[in-house]
Amino acid sequence: MDASVRAFHHGLYEENLEEASFLYTQCNALRKNPQISWRALGDFEERLDAHLDALVVGSDLALETCQARLEEGDAGELFACVAVFCRLRRAPLLSAVFKTSALSEPPKSRAVADALRLELPDEWTQFVQQALSRADTKLAPVLAIVSGYRRMPVSDLLLRLLTNPDIDPAPVSGALARVAGQNALQPLQQLLGHPVPDVRRDTLHALLAIDAPNVLSQANDCSARGAWAHVPTALGGDRTSASAIRQAIEAGQCTNDSLLALGFLGELASVRLLCKQLADEQRAPFAAMALQWMTGAGLYDEEFVPEPVDEDSLFPREGAAYRDKGTPPKRGDGKPFGTTVRRLSHDAERWNRWLTENASRFQPGVRYRRGVPCDAAALFADLMDEGSPGILRQWTAQELAIRYRCEVRLESDMPVRQQLPALDAISRWVQTEGARFQRGRWYLAGRLQE
Repeated sequence: MDASVRAFHHGLYEENLEEASFLYTQCNALRKNPQISWRALGDFEERLDAHLDALVVGSDLALETCQARLEEGDAGELFACVAVFCRLRRAPLLSAVFKTSALSEPPKSRAVADALRLELPDEWTQFVQQALSRADTKLAPVLAIVSGYRRMPVSDLLLRLLTNPDIDPAPVSGALARVAGQNALQPLQQLLGHPVPDVRRDTLHALLAIDAPNVLSQANDCSARGAWAHVPTALGGDRTSASAIRQAIEAGQCTNDSLLALGFLGELASVRLLCKQLADEQRAPFAAMALQWMTGAGLYDEEFVPEPVDEDSLFPREGAAYRDKGTPPKRGDGKPFGTTVRRLSHDAERWNRWLTENASRFQPGVRYRRGVPCDAAALFADLMDEGSPGILRQWTAQELAIRYRCEVRLESDMPVRQQLPALDAISRWVQTEGARFQRGRWYLAGRLQE
């Protein structure tokens, strides 16, 4: 290849890497934006995929371009490189990634995990199992994320990793919550005493997922004592569970997730406590979301969010007004720069008034989700709703498995092209199996809890 042509193509592949990096970063940011629909991410993911495909068809020169960025590239470029190596089945190039300093930097380590969980060839599964058995302190947490996402049968290996004090336990326990089986029952019980709260949380999740003996009673006891247990308990708990979480919140054991957990449980006795939490500026968004998740009231406000002021970019007169009087710069129409967003109301009086006016719509002892008695079909509606926050869609998918034994794998951060067939499968499951479950009742492992 002529040197000038080679340089031209090399420049194109560098642009593909840069664009892929930008889109990877943008997709991650958009997933955390509550104003963005999960479906809207599909367009960005398709654009990212196109740049990866361009590198795949670029043959050896594209691979050389990727290899040159392994050490100096950012997290997004590393994601693209690993994805390309996997698509081309270039195992030696993937091994080269593991020998770089990338796994020592959390953003790059996460990027490698993201690429592997999406692109790892099925025939390389044995490599993951072998690598986990070697307990490499940098590689094991990355491959634990991959094994959990792919639901690999590696619970024994993950349990062994959790006994290694040199390995970050959080990604390992997160994977274990997804793949643990009945053979892990005894070790899981011991892990409930782990010093790291995230490990205890994931362990309780795993125990609920495998329907361990007396697990609900155990979850309720844990929830009464600590906020770490509130989310997994909400995924399989009952009215007693809601009472235990309220007790913990009133005793000061409260996180934002604790409030969301009450909304998930859907027990009407929780609305009074949630309304009280609206007075706390930090807790209010989560209390409002929990109330909406339970009641479906739809009490929204429009709020103006001012654009951050960069003093260095202001004209002299604007800068003086901002420094002296705090007056922000304004647009040509005299209004300050910023955007108007729609958010759930934080007005406790408004919520209490709505609850009083609509009390006849609700019955004590019934579990509610967005104003209707909860069942598997209601959870499927949550998954389909484009306004559902990613974290609540993730919990809902896990709740379907824990409460109703729906075995379709769905992760809220899957690419949209993978989520859609999974949602179709869940829809078919709801149509064939959902009628077995009574509306408004609490279930665990397909069993009625009352």
